[in-house]
Amino acid sequence: MSTLEHELKIMKALQHENLVKLSDVRDNATYKRKDETTYKCFAIILEYVGGGELFDFVAETGKFSEKVARTYFHQLMNGLYYMHCRGYVHRDIKPENILLSRDFTLKLADFGFACHIKGRDGTGILHTKLGTEGYMAPEIPTKNYKGAKTDIFAAGVILFIMFAGNPPFEKATPTDPYYKLIK
Repeated sequence: MSTLEHELKIMKALQHENLVKLSDVRDNATYKRKDETTYKCFAIILEYVGGGELFDFVAETGKFSEKVARTYFHQLMNGLYYMHCRGYVHRDIKPENILLSRDFTLKLADFGFACHIKGRDGTGILHTKLGTEGYMAPEIPTKNYKGAKTDIFAAGVILFIMFAGNPPFEKATPTDPYYKLIK
């Protein structure tokens, strides 16, 4: 199964108010260029989420009040809880993959690294180093980790960013001076 097929399979299985919804997949869509010529293509139609990325919102407005950070964290955790209960982990939680709708509802997006919570071997231990370093739990580089726990770790980093306006550390490693302080 290709990476795209895998991602689409997961998106079809997940329907929650805090996850970007897959609306349709068209194998033989027609695309019209500006010059009016057309060609056939594969199209993935997603829910329109017009409020932008959480990353941009924090960068433009600065840190959030405790109430706003708590509200968005609650929505993020609702989406993650749903995913985990349905048997999937995201593995790339970061502000660029968190979108806001026009009414400011949080929507988790980009399920390209998502996988079954039990992993390929059914043990629940995942073995692929995936994610974005600043949000990656310290056990991921060992390639022996529980996906749900690493999603929660990344969500905690997001909460810190929303409330403080900056990340808690550069990378969750013993050599990072800020990570050492937290640990």
